[in-house]
Amino acid sequence: MGTVTLALSLLAVALLSPATTTLRVGAFNIQSFGDTKMSNKEVVLLRYDVVLVQEVRDSDLSAVTELMEQLNRYRRVAGGPQHGPNSA
Repeated sequence: MGTVTLALSLLAVALLSPATTTLRVGAFNIQSFGDTKMSNKEVVLLRYDVVLVQEVRDSDLSAVTELMEQLNRYRRVAGGPQHGPNSA
């Protein structure tokens, strides 16, 4: 339930923010996820800003660990100039 709350919160912030252009959210029920699916280059999660993955079964968690490492390598921060009395 925490994941759904987080996703809805992120979506609400994105929709209410006037500076937001697009927030791409992907949700996947991967089910059986092992080394074969992990090595499939056709499976692209990097096109999304927020990715929700649920119902993952991986006997030794090696594929899930690899997926998390690859996804967490990509981090972008966007922002503009600060406004207000404490702006530098």
